[in-house]
This record gives sequence, structure tokens and C-alpha cells, in this order.
Amino acid sequence: MKYIFTILLTILIILSFEKIKLSWELNKLYFNNQNLKIEYEILKEENLKAIVAPELEFYLCEQNLDPDLPLKTPVGKSGRRETGSRVFGIDAVNEFDALTDDIY
Repeated sequence: MKYIFTILLTILIILSFEKIKLSWELNKLYFNNQNLKIEYEILKEENLKAIVAPELEFYLCEQNLDPDLPLKTPVGKSGRRETGSRVFGIDAVNEFDALTDDIY
């Protein structure tokens, strides 16, 4: 019984230290603007600069006026509808070249 108490007490102490460590790490992350300034200075010393590139993500769906019906993938220029995981493949995207050209 004494050993079980010792083991439980040890586990409790370890978990307490982990909680303190996590709290410190979260506090460190809280000052995000300060971290950005530090990174900026590091890049500046190396004669580099940060570039931000936004990413546009969207899903093509066939027009659906009834919200109770599930969404369907649109019919591409080949006249067929992609199914399964192929919907996210590059071949499926190539079916809509005209649309992606308009976006770019």
C-alpha cells in the first residue's frame, strides 16, 4: 500500500510540473507579435525578407437549390462526373480549366 501511495504521489508531482510547463509554453505563444518581430530581425540579419502568399481553397459543386439534397460534383468538360477521392485529383481539376483560368 505504501508503494502505491508513493507511485501516485510521484505521478501527481510529474503531472503538476507538466501543467506548469504547458502553462509557460502557452504564455510564451501568447506574445505572437513579439515572436514575429524576433523572426523579422533574424531574417533581416540574413538579408532575407518574409513573403506572405494567400491560398484560395474552394470546392466545385453542381448548383443545388434544395438545401435538403446532398451536394454533387459537377459534370466536367469530358461529360462525366468524378467520384470518390478522384474529386480532389489534378485530373478532376483539369476538367474545369476554363474556370481556373478565369480565377487566375
